[in-house]
Amino acid sequence: MKIHERYIDFIKVNDETPNSLITSIPAAGLKKSDYTTALNMIYMEHFLRSGNTYARYLHANIEKEIGKAAKDQKLTKKFKEDIPSNGIGDIIPLINGNTKYILLDWDRTVTTIEGMFFDGELLKKISTGEILLMDLLFYIMGGPERTEFIIAMFRRVIGSGIPIFIITNNPNASLQNPNRLLYIELIKIIFSVDDENANNMLYSAKDYGFKKYIALCNIPLVAFLVDSCVKIEKIKAKSPREKGEGEGEGEGEGEEDDLAVVVPTKKPRKSAATAKGLRAKKRKSKKRRRY
Repeated sequence: MKIHERYIDFIKVNDETPNSLITSIPAAGLKKSDYTTALNMIYMEHFLRSGNTYARYLHANIEKEIGKAAKDQKLTKKFKEDIPSNGIGDIIPLINGNTKYILLDWDRTVTTIEGMFFDGELLKKISTGEILLMDLLFYIMGGPERTEFIIAMFRRVIGSGIPIFIITNNPNASLQNPNRLLYIELIKIIFSVDDENANNMLYSAKDYGFKKYIALCNIPLVAFLVDSCVKIEKIKAKSPREKGEGEGEGEGEGEEDDLAVVVPTKKPRKSAATAKGLRAKKRKSKKRRRY
């Protein structure tokens, strides 16, 4: 039995019920892709009515894609894939006295939608104020009320001494991707933390096995990751704030990004002959210890 099967409680998050902001449901009988698109459009329109700048950005991109070839309809394709859900609710009642840390999936778990739309202009528009960071946060989190609820809940959990780690296999969260800076800014708001603790966003290059789940862990994080065939890559990296103050000076002198990247790795297989030899060696060792 694997370690995490004994010491980790996996709780599935409902990702099939449409988000509560969607007040009108499309008629039955639609193809799945058309039904999903309709729900995403209704969700977007809810935020358009309040003047949300990120919703306007999405709407403008949808308009641009009309009439284009399917391969160029990136946002349209995204709208066809997954419905906006309600994400996690209150996780505090799930915590027990043995809980050492919590792992959460990001898309439609912490957030209510699948991914963020990057067209190469998003970071630029945020930096110029054309898109407000809080508008983006409200959109992906399901509105201001849910955002405030999640922030307050995470503050209580972290304040009680239980760390929360968010895992995603979205390549935009990789340390090698400049878009990670946007994730860091969002995490700092959601967790009410500084640059260093915002690096609790972990990136996995492949599926890590519990999408749309809450994982309540009663064992050290390293033990879970090793047991799950996952390797932690630790690197020296400056926080975004430090980089802006003196970029290129004293490379490697910044604080270590602890558990910054998660890269799946396979455990080496032992041949039958090797395994037999190891068992024989273990028996001999036991015999020697008896005398």
